[in-house]
Amino acid sequence: MLIKKEKPSKLLLILFEYFGFAILCGFVSVLFFSWAAKVIIENYMKELDVIVAIQTEYWIAIVNIIAGILIAFFVLILLFQQKFAYMVEISKAVSEMEAGNLSKRISIVGDDELTDLAVRINALAETVEEEIAVSEQMKAERFQSIASLSHDIRTPLTAVMSYLQFIRDEQYSNSNQLKSYAEKAYEKAYRIKAIPIHFF
Repeated sequence: MLIKKEKPSKLLLILFEYFGFAILCGFVSVLFFSWAAKVIIENYMKELDVIVAIQTEYWIAIVNIIAGILIAFFVLILLFQQKFAYMVEISKAVSEMEAGNLSKRISIVGDDELTDLAVRINALAETVEEEIAVSEQMKAERFQSIASLSHDIRTPLTAVMSYLQFIRDEQYSNSNQLKSYAEKAYEKAYRIKAIPIHFF
């Protein structure tokens, strides 16, 4: 039996890239600040002919490291903000779709699981929208069919009722006319029975 390997999450790989880039930015910042501090201290020492205490150098190094961490954190927030904004966009679009706006579509950005989710939600909304349109069309056709059937039944039924009323009120001159009314009523009733009834 072959075991299918799962593909690594694209989103997770992107997040690792973001972390790596943020750490790199922080590291470069620390190197730059350290170099700048060293140049400033050396110039300061030359001009004033003083020696900077070792504790001051330690404090400057600590400040450089803190600045590097803050820059890395800031870069990470900027990078994550794009993904969070996309997640918020997907959430808002789904809320609109739930409220009945099935024509709403999510913009397709990137190539990760969030993009796949957006594509699937768009496809689902499109399918539901098409099914609703088909359902509305079927409902309209059903209504038209019932209206047509009602008309087809009403016309011969009116004639049947008229002939039966003639018979009931004895509005006939002889037995032949009575028989004629009865036969005509029967024919019309048979026509009503023969009308095909189709419901969707």
